[in-house]
Amino acid sequence: TDGVDSMRGNIWSSVLTFTFTTATRTSTDQINYNARGVILVMEVDTLIPTGTMGITLTVQFKDSMNDSWINLFTDGTVTATGSRNIAIYPGVGIATDGITAVRGFPLPRTWRAVITPTTAGTFRTSVGASYIL
Repeated sequence: TDGVDSMRGNIWSSVLTFTFTTATRTSTDQINYNARGVILVMEVDTLIPTGTMGITLTVQFKDSMNDSWINLFTDGTVTATGSRNIAIYPGVGIATDGITAVRGFPLPRTWRAVITPTTAGTFRTSVGASYIL
């Protein structure tokens, strides 16, 4: 019925699973059925060489008319292990209480996560998504 899906509750999904790599990682297309936003959790458990290896997380949305990807959000360069928690939601305020970055606009229908090395090295990360109605 014209792109309308039956109601779904808040859900958690694995966007990228833990993998060792030296190259850019791109998730499969993620489909946002009814959520207005998402909290992304990027876990970084390995960066080699320590102290100089860096990665960035970019969230992209799909322009279905041209079948192209457009950057929605790029997080700052991560150079240490740990968790990055990003909230994308209309009207969200400042990053606080465990949220490390925010963007105050709605989550598009089709989106993906891209992790890009900013320096040479090996990294191991995962990304999870918690949709917010």
